[in-house]
Amino acid sequence: MAADLIQAMQYDFNPYFQHYPFMSRYMDGGLDGNAILYAGHYGLLTAKLFGSYDKAKEHSAELYAKSHLKERPGVITRGPHKWNDPQTHDDYVGLATLSFLGGGAAAWVIYSHGKSNHWSFFRGGKIQDWFNAQFWRLPGLVQHLKLCASENLNLFDRLWWAIGVAADAYSKDASGKLLTWHYVSVYEMSGKKYFLCDWAVRKWKRSIIEAYPDSMGGIFRTYYEQTHPFVKWSQGVI
Repeated sequence: MAADLIQAMQYDFNPYFQHYPFMSRYMDGGLDGNAILYAGHYGLLTAKLFGSYDKAKEHSAELYAKSHLKERPGVITRGPHKWNDPQTHDDYVGLATLSFLGGGAAAWVIYSHGKSNHWSFFRGGKIQDWFNAQFWRLPGLVQHLKLCASENLNLFDRLWWAIGVAADAYSKDASGKLLTWHYVSVYEMSGKKYFLCDWAVRKWKRSIIEAYPDSMGGIFRTYYEQTHPFVKWSQGVI
């Protein structure tokens, strides 16, 4: 039965992977600036539904190989189709999650760059691009990269991560909630137990259940169209 469900899910998502390893938002195969993040969503949803994503190691390696700057290990672009666009944190979250599901090789390189560069992922551009590339300023982001690289969180990390997750419980931003879903899921899958983080997880999950009867299905519905397979396959998932 599980194998049949996995095949059914793959069948639904195949039209969105016409440019594998990148994922399209729509069935037409066109790639936008979040093609890496969408692939991360897919891998995480598969793991949540079936306990693992068997292709995570291969998938994350191919995404990293086709998007990173060879002269700066750990720094990625949005992919060949958006090579010159300024990169923000969303795709780093998706790729790190996907890598974590497959053993963490790419996540470790990303983490290592961040640790050695004061958590700045700036690769040139305007002042606004520099500001967006300072990952230390976003609660939970650096900590997510650490967890994806199988690193422990210190006391500050736990507090900063908990603040970010708990604050999202009050937000109405669907895209932000999708990223927080990655944070919470990886934290739980990591097997680490921190009091502050556990408190934030309970608060966030309670807010999701109260606001969205179908849990992540409701969040995906606000970001994607009703007929998107993300909506179909995320019903009741949290």
